[in-house]
Amino acid sequence: MLEVSVSEAKRDFTKVLKAVQEGEAMIITKRGKPVGAMMGFDEFQKLRRLAAYNSLLQLSQDLSGCGTTATELYQQSRRELEEAA
Repeated sequence: MLEVSVSEAKRDFTKVLKAVQEGEAMIITKRGKPVGAMMGFDEFQKLRRLAAYNSLLQLSQDLSGCGTTATELYQQSRRELEEAA
């Protein structure tokens, strides 16, 4: 993963964007400390899906001890949304 300073990223934005489009991820630094990152949109989407999946796994684990199934939770939520509409 490449590092680029904020000023370099501003100056060479087209080059940085091209590298990102070619699959390179970039860490953007300010005074030598990471402050952001750039990555391709496909990689970003993968991370979002992974985070959502992880949230579902955590919810499943949390629900396993309370006696409520995911289906029951979904159905109750659906009813509440329909009643509110």
